[in-house]
Amino acid sequence: MIPAFDGGGALKLSPDVQLIAEQNQEYKRIGYMSLKRGHTLFSVNTETFEILPVKIVKQVAVDLDGQLVKIQKTNYDPRLFYTSALTKETALKHYRKRLNEYFAKLSHNGSHNFRSVRKK
Repeated sequence: MIPAFDGGGALKLSPDVQLIAEQNQEYKRIGYMSLKRGHTLFSVNTETFEILPVKIVKQVAVDLDGQLVKIQKTNYDPRLFYTSALTKETALKHYRKRLNEYFAKLSHNGSHNFRSVRKK
């Protein structure tokens, strides 16, 4: 299907174009995270605090020696915090802990000393 223009001059994309765009996503390695047995990879939205399990794409490939190699990939969103946990509640605790560490680090650097601010 070809993209079409409606009467107002806006471009409408058909579902076929969206499907092709999703299939043509390129994967770029930006890091890795090892999961403990029984843990799930969760993402915490830093704006809405919504916690969702991450969909992991599992693939098998053959390396140069003829051995099978298991590959696990996922999409990365910079607005999300990723953590490995047993439950959603534990994932939220990990996020809170990181926030507290971050703000403690800021307060020790002197750039944002929240304790020295006084109300007038």
